[in-house]
Amino acid sequence: MRTLPLAALALLVPLATSVPLHAQESPGEKLPVVTQVLPNGMTFLLLRREDAPTVAFVTHFRAGGVDEWTGISGTAHLFEHMLFKGTRTIGTKNYDAEQALFPRIDAAADSVTAEFRKGALTDSAQLKRLRDRLKQLEDSARQYTVSNELWRILTENGAQNLNASTGNDLTNYFFSLPANRAKLWFVLESDRIRNPVLREFYSEREVVMEERRLSIETQPFGMLYEQFVATAFQAHPYGRPVVGVASEIQAVNRHAALEYYHRFYAPNNAVVAIVGDIAVDSMKAWASQYFADIPAGEPHRPVVTQEPPQRGERRIEVQFDANPIVMIGYHVPSAQHADAPALAVLSQIVTAWRRPSARSWHRASCTRANSRSRGCPSRPTRPGKSNRRCTTSSSASSASRPRPSSCSGSAIRSTRRPTSGCSRTSASPSSCRAARRCGPTGGGRSTIRGRRRG
Repeated sequence: MRTLPLAALALLVPLATSVPLHAQESPGEKLPVVTQVLPNGMTFLLLRREDAPTVAFVTHFRAGGVDEWTGISGTAHLFEHMLFKGTRTIGTKNYDAEQALFPRIDAAADSVTAEFRKGALTDSAQLKRLRDRLKQLEDSARQYTVSNELWRILTENGAQNLNASTGNDLTNYFFSLPANRAKLWFVLESDRIRNPVLREFYSEREVVMEERRLSIETQPFGMLYEQFVATAFQAHPYGRPVVGVASEIQAVNRHAALEYYHRFYAPNNAVVAIVGDIAVDSMKAWASQYFADIPAGEPHRPVVTQEPPQRGERRIEVQFDANPIVMIGYHVPSAQHADAPALAVLSQIVTAWRRPSARSWHRASCTRANSRSRGCPSRPTRPGKSNRRCTTSSSASSASRPRPSSCSGSAIRSTRRPTSGCSRTSASPSSCRAARRCGPTGGGRSTIRGRRRG
């Protein structure tokens, strides 16, 4: 099969000078939210809503990919997985016996890492033997493990939407419970923040590595987006993928993950939002009862790296056996800037589908099968236009700042005839928004730049 380029219109044009929006009270600020700050710095935001007898909980930690140091990328995401593994009392049959095996498991993992880091000199047979030994030791520790006990307790008590997410600047844990089970959240969440046990650590590390393979290494959009962000942010850690770099994911150990936890999973680095059919006084009392005695940690360390101004257009091109994709991005101010809401709306407008018109011919086409399976509307394409290979471009500069701006982007595709493919907007979990346009396979060698042609 022919390998087609994934066009990376990566980089970024400076935004025109604009007048910031006047500060005004948002709808959220008008809500009767009750704020409680514990002596250790942990913040609770409480909002009573009686629409349904349920309560939603979101725990937000100011800990994300930018807070990782060299050699442990992906740890923020990996630790998100580990908080579902249980505590000293949940997820284990014999905590002491389980802990006794951890030093042997860690030593075996260090041997695997040492052999892996030899690079071209790695003895593949020896590496396999070491990995088999590590797996054997972790399997022996599983005799003391109660798999998914935390999930079982929550789901048996009616928990819904149990999940978590990791981004550049934050990690969130969230689920909802029936209102008459709200106290369970305080019991379980305080325990897993206070006493997490990183059991099955190295097998879960392989799960995270597999997630990277599925979302980036075998996906054209994921591979392109990783290069796109790395080109946009060349100094700031925003350029590093949240899921992590493959060689570092495979080498991070339990000790590094615990160090990350002690630095960033402190109560003074957490904000909890509780919304639903609640008694506010009860919530405040339980918050004090279960969380107030957790010691505060060190203050959050801000990222001091400043992204230097971009002096001109940057382009990247990624070769992949896939339909062409084009991606365009612009540096924009941080989410706290007054213009952020307007820019978010603008991003949605420029990445959304437009109906055919005399002045707009950005289109893609779908086969009947794709229309049924992906929900794509049948749209005509501009006649007389050949299929194209798209190469991205952009230029830009934004003012340097400790937490540089995110980037907002759009993508365009043009096709000749209704072959396979479909268009859908994709919002990245990181600080950049981009749109994906997937068109037909095949095509010529001409280029679409970041403006309308013809």
